[in-house]
Amino acid sequence: MDVALGTDGRPRCAWAYGGAAMTAYHDEEWGVPVQDDAELWAKLMLDTFQAGLSWRVVLEKRAHFREAFDGWNPQRIAAYGPEKLAELMNNPAIIRNRAKILAAISNARAFLALQEREGSFRLWLMQFVDYRPLIDGTGPATTPEARRMSQALKARGFKFTGPIVCYAFMQATGFAMDHAPGCFRAAPCTALLRQSVRSRVTSMGLLQQASQFVVTLDESVHFAFVIEKRAAPLDFRGGLGLEGGQG
Repeated sequence: MDVALGTDGRPRCAWAYGGAAMTAYHDEEWGVPVQDDAELWAKLMLDTFQAGLSWRVVLEKRAHFREAFDGWNPQRIAAYGPEKLAELMNNPAIIRNRAKILAAISNARAFLALQEREGSFRLWLMQFVDYRPLIDGTGPATTPEARRMSQALKARGFKFTGPIVCYAFMQATGFAMDHAPGCFRAAPCTALLRQSVRSRVTSMGLLQQASQFVVTLDESVHFAFVIEKRAAPLDFRGGLGLEGGQG
């Protein structure tokens, strides 16, 4: 992925210069780890509307989407009927694609069913990156991990969640850190991954034990998600207990 220098002297991923909204999105949101299921759901739904379009188009309509879709409340969306569909199709502030709007309704039902069965949507998604965020920086269109996520989402009833949509979602929400080397946001986003790990380990009362070990960023991220996934507490006497990198 290329880097370009902005008028403020900051080097950014080259795609960030598609207007003020795109630059702000790059600088403040893209690549920041998202922990909240509701935020992840909302972002995934916006990405489904992006399919075949520029992200800039969706970004400029984001606030209108949130208003039109009841704050992306999945319970409300799942109950949408013909009247609400007609209302959305007549709303010029959003992308009026009937197939994508119908997909959002069915996706809300799929999301609620998945949450009921699996608990945490975020943790369920993390399995597709082996419980460790991808550190890339090359900006591929998709990856094997995104293809696995896409297949699993479709198997659960999600629509418009192809591999390209899934990887865009992963890049945006911290499942993949893909700011280009040299971009001024690469190091802060990597630090946010480390911070999110520390917060999670602290919340589980394991920081004092875990801090006995010096680990790389990749290992520490994996470590935190493995701990969260396991039902039984880890025995720290032998080290991190990652056993070949598996949880």
